[in-house]
Amino acid sequence: MTCVAFAGLSPLREGIVREALDRAGNFQVVEPWTSLAALRPRADSEEETDILFIELADARLPGALRAMLAAASRLRIIGLSVDAAWASVFELREHQTVLLQCVADDLCAAIDAAGGSRPAHAA
Repeated sequence: MTCVAFAGLSPLREGIVREALDRAGNFQVVEPWTSLAALRPRADSEEETDILFIELADARLPGALRAMLAAASRLRIIGLSVDAAWASVFELREHQTVLLQCVADDLCAAIDAAGGSRPAHAA
């Protein structure tokens, strides 16, 4: 069962999300949100991921929550927009791209594909 918690949602929005979670049946609401198991140090990394629902004013996760996410690898944060038009899922996960027999141009292409950038060449 996945544990979920709420922080800073309006009562109406929290009620709507709680209702949906109840219908799904495989979620357990934890109160207060600071009691989520993912926020405590654990030797066993095989535990389920916990979810924290928050309200976001814009698409970026606030710095304090980014730091908390970095420290709690089993935490997933779902940010709901104030107007309920969108939601964003924030999580840390390991990603590895193996490049075999690559040259420098291949590395630059992999960086570009991953969302990085490189300076434009001078003419």
